Amino acid sequence: MHRDGQTVPRTGRELAADLWTAWSAGQTVSFGDLDVDATGTTYQIRVTGIAEEIPKPADGGRWGESTLALTLVEV
Repeated sequence: MHRDGQTVPRTGRELAADLWTAWSAGQTVSFGDLDVDATGTTYQIRVTGIAEEIPKPADGGRWGESTLALTLVEV
């Protein structure tokens, strides 16, 4: 959910998969900081590091919670 209460139309798994793809391909992606809804400012970034922690690894490919840690570089 966005800070303004709007629902994100994609699942967390879909968003995580996009980040893994961007990282592995070295793609540049658009990034909105925490205050993007107030400022409208976005940045072009590259994911230079990514790690995912899944509390219940057996659920990793299906559903469940995970935490992504990202290292981002503005380009």
